[in-house]
Amino acid sequence: MTINVGTNSYVTLVEADAYFGERLNVVNWTDATDDIKERALIMATRFIDSKWEWVGTAVSSSQDLGWPRTGVTYYDETLGSVITIPDDETPLKVKIAVYEQALHLLNNEDVLSGTGRVFENISIGPISLTDRNSTSKVSKTASMIINLLKPLAYANSRVSSMAGSLWRAW
Repeated sequence: MTINVGTNSYVTLVEADAYFGERLNVVNWTDATDDIKERALIMATRFIDSKWEWVGTAVSSSQDLGWPRTGVTYYDETLGSVITIPDDETPLKVKIAVYEQALHLLNNEDVLSGTGRVFENISIGPISLTDRNSTSKVSKTASMIINLLKPLAYANSRVSSMAGSLWRAW
């Protein structure tokens, strides 16, 4: 599978490799082939675009992805100022979300199918596994993504833990 930025991914493989070169605990990324990495980035982009309702308006009605967008500004708590996203740009927050979601998919291979399980105890001799419970599943969304993307999306996005509050462009 080939990455086409703006069509099926927000990031390139080179950008992702550079990001993961500075991050801890990325053995599943570094051990993966380039083809698997590209598939993970494409699936992560699809997943994020399907779960978030972005603020602003798509630059073109014919674009394949949610970004770039027009009219997006938000308050950045870290910087203490209002940030305006240029109309021809995909925000760094979205790119980081794609990297993290791609790694999450590689770390939890069955997460999108809903068959990934969380175990409470694992023993090696004599072998024993204790499933936390039959309904415990690994989250489909990497944990850091929700807070990362909040300023860029409405709260009624299809990410359940965000329900109840409205995030908007300033």
